[in-house]
Amino acid sequence: MSSLVQTSGALTLFLLSTIALVHRLHGRKSTAGKESIAIVVLGDVGRSPRMMRHALSFADQQWYVSIFAYTDSKPPNALLQHPNIKLVNLAEFPDRISSLLPRIFFVLVIGPLKALYLSASLAWALLFKANQSSYIMVQNPPAIPTLPIVQLSRLMIGSKLIIDWHNTAYSILALKFRTERHPMVRLAKWIEAKFGKHATLHLFVTEAEKQALSEMWNLRQSSFNYNSVLQQMFIGGELEKETILSYEDPETKTAKMKADRPALVVSSTSWTIDEDFSVLIDALSMYARSKKSQKSIPKLLCLITGKGPLKAHYLEIIERTSSEEGWKELGIVCQSVWFDDPEHYRQLLGAADLGISLHQSSSGLDLPMKVVDMFGCRLPVCARNFNWSVLSLLLSRAETYHLSSHLFLVFMFYGFSISELVKHGQNGLVFDSAVELSEQLKKMRCMVRFFQLMTRISIGFSLVVVGLGLAGKRNGTNKFFKLFKIFEIIIYSYVQLDLILII
Repeated sequence: MSSLVQTSGALTLFLLSTIALVHRLHGRKSTAGKESIAIVVLGDVGRSPRMMRHALSFADQQWYVSIFAYTDSKPPNALLQHPNIKLVNLAEFPDRISSLLPRIFFVLVIGPLKALYLSASLAWALLFKANQSSYIMVQNPPAIPTLPIVQLSRLMIGSKLIIDWHNTAYSILALKFRTERHPMVRLAKWIEAKFGKHATLHLFVTEAEKQALSEMWNLRQSSFNYNSVLQQMFIGGELEKETILSYEDPETKTAKMKADRPALVVSSTSWTIDEDFSVLIDALSMYARSKKSQKSIPKLLCLITGKGPLKAHYLEIIERTSSEEGWKELGIVCQSVWFDDPEHYRQLLGAADLGISLHQSSSGLDLPMKVVDMFGCRLPVCARNFNWSVLSLLLSRAETYHLSSHLFLVFMFYGFSISELVKHGQNGLVFDSAVELSEQLKKMRCMVRFFQLMTRISIGFSLVVVGLGLAGKRNGTNKFFKLFKIFEIIIYSYVQLDLILII
């Protein structure tokens, strides 16, 4: 195995050297005075909202942006139609070859060949189509072969590097192989430590991730936590005459919600090992048993979006459990959907009552980006709390992870990264078990009304307080401002107590 890796690495370096020689003859292009950046995704750009937001942010500031990615799904029109953005399709490895061969051939032949193919494809694209870029931004993971190729390419081009740390590749592989001692896990960790260290700027999705990786890999370059939720107003499309949720009023010709409509719950997933859907299945089973005796519990339509390796496995369990327990007779439906157009997915989030995240971080440091999408559509979320389980795992393997006393304190004070995004009782709820999720689903409509009330109170009070504060300054006194601030605190405490009673 090691000899194959060495051979693959040697071939890659030889190929890069040849490309570099041609690149010297090819020369550099001009960007007409604009700052330019190449954004490397090495994944489906339509399913990479954070990287798309980076691209739009640079383009709106009059940067010339080249996005190097796959286009399995259609990117938003805002990306496709922007005059400062160019989309460069990367060549994909023909996976049908590996499906025709036994697994042993994939490990010995196809695997190294695929890595070499992807390396050459990315290197060629960067050296000949990004050679005018003053910056290269890359997301991690994936680390193999992205980080080595990007580092070598940017040295040849003379560009500065920005790494956007979404998670760590080695922790994902450790979850897959169920051990940190696997050669691929060790290789990924070495690559991230060596090639990820040298960058002009590091971006992180959480403060916990920033503190932990900066300590573990000595990331001393300029770095900061960048995690903002873009609020998107939902604009619904045309409705049919009647759907499971709504109908067209024959007099006003407008869409109205059915009085007995089911609650619409949405969960997005990549169907991987870090999301245990048995928790949702068990919660729905408890919900169904409760509905038999409590008729006031609303009907439920649960839609799960996404593709991934464990999809067929979990859908089979859902179908079997639903049939055995009679979910449909109780008005409970759970099924998978897929949208080729991301705009349709955002419309679904805008129409839903509640979002569910089952994400279990492999590192304990990242955040589920699906929750960012949901918050962007102003959808309250029930998110699984993975902090204690991850912390106990890390502490039990402290020697393997080389946790220093400082890093231990990072996990103690910053490590509950889900709380950086989901504020329990404010913009959503967190749960530790199927029992807790089931109880939250049963009180869903009360929670939705609460979160809507909290949003209105927050906006209303902010406007009034600012107005009174300005008036107080003009009148030379802030007495009214202080009184109103006290009143705001009392009301806020009251609605918080109301939520506690609901839960």
